[in-house]
Amino acid sequence: MAKDEKDVNEDDDDLDLGDEKAPGKKKLIIIIAGTFLLINLAIGAYLFLFTGDEEGEVIEGEEVVEEAEEEEDDDRPIFYHAINDLVVNLESKPSLLQVGLQVRIRGEEMADFLSHNDPMIRHEFLNILGVQDGEKLKKRANKEALQKQLLDKLRQIAAEQGSPKPEKSIEAIYFVAFVTQ
Repeated sequence: MAKDEKDVNEDDDDLDLGDEKAPGKKKLIIIIAGTFLLINLAIGAYLFLFTGDEEGEVIEGEEVVEEAEEEEDDDRPIFYHAINDLVVNLESKPSLLQVGLQVRIRGEEMADFLSHNDPMIRHEFLNILGVQDGEKLKKRANKEALQKQLLDKLRQIAAEQGSPKPEKSIEAIYFVAFVTQ
C-alpha cells in the first residue's frame, strides 16, 4: 500500500505543476488584451475629437471652388500694419489708455487699403477704446474681447469700403503696447 500511496502522490505533484503554468499565461493574455483595448480606445478618442466633417469635404461644385480659393489666398505674402499711439481718456480709473497695435494681413492690396484709410480706422478704434472701463481692462479675458471687437470693426470697415474678402485678408490684431494709467 505504501507503494500505491507514493504513486498517487506523484500523480498529484504532476497535476500541481501544470496548474502553476496556466495562471502565468492567463495573466499575460489579460495584460496584452488590456493594452490592445487601451490603444484602440486612445485611437478612437483621437479620431473622434480631432477629425470630422470639415467644410469643403463634401464634393459639390461650390464647395470645391471655395476650398480652391482658400488655398490660393494662403499663398499671398503676410504683412504687418502698425497702428500706434492710440491714446484715449477713460471715464473710470485708470483714466488713461494708450494702445499700440499690429494688424496681420495677407496681400499687398490690403496693406495699401490700410495705409489709405488709416485716419478712418484710427477714428473708429478711438471710439471703441474711449468707452472701455479701465478697471475691466486689467483682466486678460476683457483685453481679448477688446482685441476681437477691434478685429471685427476693421473687417467691417474694409467690407464697407469694398475690399474683397476682408475676413480672409485681415487675419489678426495684436496688442504691442497696452498701458493704463
